[in-house]
Amino acid sequence: MSEKISGDILEWLTKEDERFSLRKLGLYTDINKAVEDLGSSAYREADESYSEWKQRVLAHFYEQTGFSSFYSQNRGEKLFKRGIRSLLKAKLSDMFHHSEQTDTDKYIAPDHDTISYSLSEENFERISEEHLSGEIQDTLEISSICNSALKQNYPLAEEYVIDHLQTNDSFYWEKVYLRLKPMVEGFSYQMSGSNAQDQTYDIWSDTCMIINTAVTEKRLSQPCHAKDIISYAVGIIKNKNRELLKGIKKGRNISLDQVSYKVEYSPDENFFNREEAAPQNFSSQNPTVTNYIDITDEVDIRNHMVLALYNEKHPLHQALISGYEEAVGLLFEHYIDGVSYDDIVIKRMGHLPEKEMIKNVARVRQEVKRVKERLIKRFIKLIKNDRR
Repeated sequence: MSEKISGDILEWLTKEDERFSLRKLGLYTDINKAVEDLGSSAYREADESYSEWKQRVLAHFYEQTGFSSFYSQNRGEKLFKRGIRSLLKAKLSDMFHHSEQTDTDKYIAPDHDTISYSLSEENFERISEEHLSGEIQDTLEISSICNSALKQNYPLAEEYVIDHLQTNDSFYWEKVYLRLKPMVEGFSYQMSGSNAQDQTYDIWSDTCMIINTAVTEKRLSQPCHAKDIISYAVGIIKNKNRELLKGIKKGRNISLDQVSYKVEYSPDENFFNREEAAPQNFSSQNPTVTNYIDITDEVDIRNHMVLALYNEKHPLHQALISGYEEAVGLLFEHYIDGVSYDDIVIKRMGHLPEKEMIKNVARVRQEVKRVKERLIKRFIKLIKNDRR
């Protein structure tokens, strides 16, 4: 076997091994010997294209090594499933790069991210069970099956995404929350001149809570669309900034009604050609919840704490609020239900003399502020523990 032929085949097998962990899972032990064992079957025939040659050699290799039996024994193994997931994401990336932007992505996907071509754990498991549970001869067949399954299911229909948002699916809500963050920052600066971290963070977290409640409780007009969600969020952000402006000196000349979010816009034509737009590079695609959080970045920590706090299905939600349920209830009552601190006190203690009312309102306000700080500290601890 010539050096050129063995080099090509070695490259193919190396890439296959890197994706599916074939040596670690025991399909073969020595990759160089595996190349040698192909013998005369490795030679390229005169009328074969490069692609045909590669497919024939790999098919022979997997037949020779007993891949069919190996697959049935290992398809449920974590390492092998990771390879399938990697393959699906790569194919989704290719679909994404060669498709027009969907309304779902245009309105509610984060910058440089996608919802329409994203792979949730639910979809991964469904594709695995419905399409990859039978007898399979080689990775070429896996690739073909994955192509067929993705063409049947993607891009995700807008109705599908909205339905999952209405059932409070954290995978999709995290993407919506991340879309809202830079929007809030831009609006706050434009409307009220605020770029203070605490103020924009509070407006963003409040907006996330309110929009989540509105969608999950189906308060928006039905059927709901992605554009409706972003438009509703704009209204929330405007109202929050109006509240913020009440505390700013009078005499400032600003018209909030002239500030608008351009919901209709032309997408950046170069977006699909940028490397950061590839789905495998999206931080939110990482299957490990905390791997993509920068532990040294306070803003990033606070942002992702909100994602865990406002969604009961988030894997860190219960551990985050444990022991703080009453205080978190106060926080939700004030921000989600819109109950004022005065009404919260009256609800719990009845009407009180003015001095007592002022004192207890201040206490409730401080309690809400304190629980936010404690939740952030606990979230940091949970992240560190998750990485051990």
